[in-house]
Amino acid sequence: MEPLDAGVPPEFAAVDASVANLSDAWANGVKSVSVLLRVCKGVCDSSVDTINNALENSDWLTVRREAHDFAGSLAYVYAHSAVWAFREVERSAAKNDVNEPAVREKVNHACRELQRVKAALLSLVLFHSKSPML
Repeated sequence: MEPLDAGVPPEFAAVDASVANLSDAWANGVKSVSVLLRVCKGVCDSSVDTINNALENSDWLTVRREAHDFAGSLAYVYAHSAVWAFREVERSAAKNDVNEPAVREKVNHACRELQRVKAALLSLVLFHSKSPML
């Protein structure tokens, strides 16, 4: 790991930076343990049910909206691969002639990336689960 800003709490720095770079999140302005914990908890609590239901119903507007929302929340924890994957879903679902199999595969990939982020953040969130900061 690269050297960290002295103010980064060690439990945040310990999260796999290739999945969610909380050190960068801290260095770029989220310098509140309680705020960063709430963001991490929000990511861990998020559900892909809506995007999957929209996909099953070919509701491309909802697929785009959900992908946009996921990308936005994941950007707060610097989960670059997951953000990119959801942006790809958003772009693919915005085309005039949607290639349904391609969008379905991109949603599946984005959901796998989200699972990686959730797994990386879960121990941090559980460690602080009894904290008044959540």
